[in-house]
Amino acid sequence: MSLSAYSLLMPGAWPEPEASSPVLAQNLGTWSNGQTIPHVLCANNSDSKSSTSICCLQPGTMTCSKCHLVKAGLRSRQYCSSACQAQHWKTHKNDCKHPYNSSSWLPAWTTEKRTPAFIDKTNEGPQHTFFGTFGNYLWGNVPAINCLQHVRNEGHPAAAMDLKFCFAASGDIRNLVLTVNDLPDNYTGKCTILFNDINGIVVNRNLVILFVLLTAGADVAEAAELAVHLMYSAALTPAMANYVRQCIETIYGTHGPQSGVWDTRGAGKLRSLQRMSDIQLALQMFRSQYKLQVAFANMHSVMWSPERVDYRDRYLASLEPGHRVSFYRFRTTGVLAPFSVDVGHFTEPNRLLFSPDGGWLTMDNANPLFGWDLGPVFECGKRNGATRDDAYGCLFFYLKEQFQKFATRARDFELDITLSQADAQVLSQAIIIGRVQNLPKVARFDRIETSNLGDYFGASRVITDWAPLLNKANPYSVLLMNFMNWPLKDTALPSPDDEHKVNRKILQQSAEILGFSPAQMFTHGTYSSQIITMMECMEAFYDNERPFSEFLTNAGALQTAVSAGVRLRQTHRIHPKRSGLVLENPNQTVPNLTKTEFYDLFLLGGANYSDRFVEVEVRA
Repeated sequence: MSLSAYSLLMPGAWPEPEASSPVLAQNLGTWSNGQTIPHVLCANNSDSKSSTSICCLQPGTMTCSKCHLVKAGLRSRQYCSSACQAQHWKTHKNDCKHPYNSSSWLPAWTTEKRTPAFIDKTNEGPQHTFFGTFGNYLWGNVPAINCLQHVRNEGHPAAAMDLKFCFAASGDIRNLVLTVNDLPDNYTGKCTILFNDINGIVVNRNLVILFVLLTAGADVAEAAELAVHLMYSAALTPAMANYVRQCIETIYGTHGPQSGVWDTRGAGKLRSLQRMSDIQLALQMFRSQYKLQVAFANMHSVMWSPERVDYRDRYLASLEPGHRVSFYRFRTTGVLAPFSVDVGHFTEPNRLLFSPDGGWLTMDNANPLFGWDLGPVFECGKRNGATRDDAYGCLFFYLKEQFQKFATRARDFELDITLSQADAQVLSQAIIIGRVQNLPKVARFDRIETSNLGDYFGASRVITDWAPLLNKANPYSVLLMNFMNWPLKDTALPSPDDEHKVNRKILQQSAEILGFSPAQMFTHGTYSSQIITMMECMEAFYDNERPFSEFLTNAGALQTAVSAGVRLRQTHRIHPKRSGLVLENPNQTVPNLTKTEFYDLFLLGGANYSDRFVEVEVRA
C-alpha cells in the first residue's frame, strides 16, 4: 500500500499544535432555576406562561393515585404535595390515561386483523431493514463495554501502569467512558487513547462532546448534563445551544481549524488528526440555521413514520405499559430527561443530530436504552428518585453520573485522547510503520476494541491487521471483536436432525421466561404479539457455541491467530462470549437469567440474541 494512503494521519492535518485553553466558563442555565437536575423534581414545574402556579422545584415524594402502579410511577409523575398533584392533573391525565399505559393495549396489526409488515412478503416496503434517510448509527448498535476490567486482569498493579487503548471503530463515546471510569481510583500512570472512526459525522460529533466534558469551561456537573443531551436529545435550551456554539468556534475557528490540540481539565490533552476537508459536512451541520419546528418535523417523519408502525409495535408489544409511555414521551419530546421535567424550554435544535438542512440522521429503531446494562441504570435512577417505569429518566441520571466521573478523571489523571478519521485497515498499517502523529514509532496497545469490524472485513482480516499491535509485555492485553451478522449465514440455527427436539425445549424456555400461557398466546390468532415475541426470543436459548466455532474456523480465524502469535481466549476476561452470560462461569453457553434480567437485557434493552464476542490474547 502506498504511503500516500496514510497522509491524513501525518502532521499537517491542523496548523502547528499550540495547546489552547478556551475561557468558556458560563452557567448554562439548564433549568428554570439555573441549576442542573440533582434528583427527580415535582412534576408541577412548568415554566410556561399558561401555568397559574408552579412548584418550588422540590423533590417529588408522592405519586399519582390515578395510575395503577403507585410504587413504580413512570405511569405517574411525582409530586411534592397533594396540591401540586391536583393542580397538575390537567396536564398529567394525557399521559396517565394514554392507551400505551393500558395492559390491554394491542399492536395495530392485531386490531386491524392483518399480517404485520415485517412478515408480509407482499409489502413493498422494507422488511427486516431499518428506516431512515441518512442511515447513521449515532447511538451505537453494539453493547457498551468496559474494555479494561482491571480487577479481572492487571489487578492492583494497574494503578501505576501507563496504559494505551485503541478504539478502532468507536461509533460513540460509550466504551471510552466506561473504560476510563474503570481506571483505579488511585491511578498515577498515563492513559493514552486512540479514538478512531471512518465516519466524519461520528468523529466530529464525538469531538464536540468530548470537548465539552474534558476542557475547562462549564463545571463538571453542567458539562456532564450537557453531554447527555448532546448524545441523545434532539433539542437543547438556548443557554446550552449558545455554549455549544462557543465550543464549536473554539474547536474549528471562525474561518478554519484552530490548533487541533487542547488542554483538558487536568494534565492531559485532547487532539484531533482530521483535515479541514474531512470536517466540512460537520461544520455545515453545526453552523446551520434551521428552526426547531423543521428539525422536529423531520425527526418525527422518521421516528413516527406510518409505514413503520408494525416495527415500532413489535418492540412496544414486548414492553411493560409504563415503559411504553416512557418510550412515547421520549420520542415525542425528543429530550432525554426524567419524566417529571417540563422540557418546554428546550427550544433549539441539537445540531449534532441533524443534517445541514435539518434532516434526522439516525435510523427509526434508534433507542438510547439499547446497548446499556440496564441493571445499573435502574439502580442509579432509584438513588435519584426516579422509578423503574421511568426508564429514560433513569438513563438520564446514569449517563450524567458516568459522564461526571469521566470528566473528573480527566481532571485528576493524565489522560491523552487523540481522535482520528480513517479506514480501520489503513489506520492499523499506519500505526505499524509509525506514521500516526502523536503516537510513538512502536505503538502497542493494552486493549484494542474493534466493534463489529469482523462483520465487514472478516475475523481473519481483523486479527491480521490488529493483533501485531497488542502490547506483548502485558499478558492481559487483548483484541476485542464483536460479531452481529454471522447468523445470516444460517449457521446459528439447529440442524434438521435435532431441530424438533431443540425447538421444543427452547420453546418451553421462552414461554416460561416471558410468563406466557397458551391461552394468552393464541387469543389474537397466529400473529399475536405474544407468539411473535416468544418465537424471537427462542434464539436466546439455543446453544450456538459449536456453530460459532465452525463459523470462526471456516473464516480462517484460528489459523490466522496462530500465524500472528496470538490465540482466541477460551475464558473471557472482558466481556462474556454472548449477551446474557456471566464472566464468572466460563462453561455457560446459554443465558440463565431471571425474568426481570431477561426483560431488561433483551426486550427493553434491545440486545441481540445471537451476538458473539471474541477476545484475542498474546500467546505466552
